[in-house]
Amino acid sequence: MCYKSIRQRKEAVTTDLEERIKQVQAGQTASYEAIVEHFTPPLYRYCLRMINQAQETEDAVQDILIKAYESIGQYQQNVSFSAWLFAIAYRHCLNLLRRRKLQMKFSWLFHREVYESSAEQVYDNKILSPLQRMNTCN
Repeated sequence: MCYKSIRQRKEAVTTDLEERIKQVQAGQTASYEAIVEHFTPPLYRYCLRMINQAQETEDAVQDILIKAYESIGQYQQNVSFSAWLFAIAYRHCLNLLRRRKLQMKFSWLFHREVYESSAEQVYDNKILSPLQRMNTCN
């Protein structure tokens, strides 16, 4: 039996990922699947700690992986891919939190009470009723 150390296994995974990244950059989009499978669990954990909502985290991870795919041509091999990917994740989650804070700040604008009377009924009651009373008094 041949046992590999943890370090050797990590290096093998890193080498495989680097090769997959080069393939994706060369246009072999099917290679991105291995990258997605490798990074989805740690991205999910990272984003969940920031966002703290499971459904929103799932959506965020999908968006992050799409953003990374769309800009993988800009990735340079002299930087760790995981650092590059997690920088995208950080900025994406930060933008979500900012948007959430802004929505909370202005939520009162969008959650007004439903009025029992329509605008037309209010108009009739406030303007036409006094006019009708004036006409009946004459």
